[in-house]
Amino acid sequence: MTDGQKPNHTNWLACEAYVLRRHMLPNAKFESGRLVADLCQPHEAINCKDALDWIYQLLSAMDGKASALMRLNGVMLAAAAFLLGGAKGSQSLQIARYDEIAIAITAAASALSIFLCLKVVNVSWYFLGKVTEAGGKLDYTTEFEMLQKTAKGRQLAYRYAWWISAGASLLFVAEFLRQFLYVAFRWIPL
Repeated sequence: MTDGQKPNHTNWLACEAYVLRRHMLPNAKFESGRLVADLCQPHEAINCKDALDWIYQLLSAMDGKASALMRLNGVMLAAAAFLLGGAKGSQSLQIARYDEIAIAITAAASALSIFLCLKVVNVSWYFLGKVTEAGGKLDYTTEFEMLQKTAKGRQLAYRYAWWISAGASLLFVAEFLRQFLYVAFRWIPL
């Protein structure tokens, strides 16, 4: 990069704020009890390999979170299958029609969340598979553009999956509490 160019290369404009903030992190210092970095042109140009590594780290972090969310949803699906299947005829649980509806909603929401999480952990192309070669040069532009588009799409999918799982979890906990009250005290709320 030459002196006249902006350090925020157009290849990572979609993740410009993230890449710039990550690049400026080594310049952060404590001032008045706050950890801050001056918002100015970085002294060093943003290294493309660093930007690529940072975006991959972001995707890897989302993969881990999505995997954990899928495990939670899997547990809720298994519990829903138990409650709707084997426990339905049980004398120890009280499964009314509204319980069945709540359990089915929990299961459907958990399944939808798992589907969204699968979008998060999807490997859409080979690593550096969008790099092209022409005229004796390697062109990384499409790789960066696709990575950023993927990162943004996966963040959005994860957020939706998380909120859906949070709603399903609340419904699951409410149903679990209702069954606990029945089993422990033979009290039937609602």
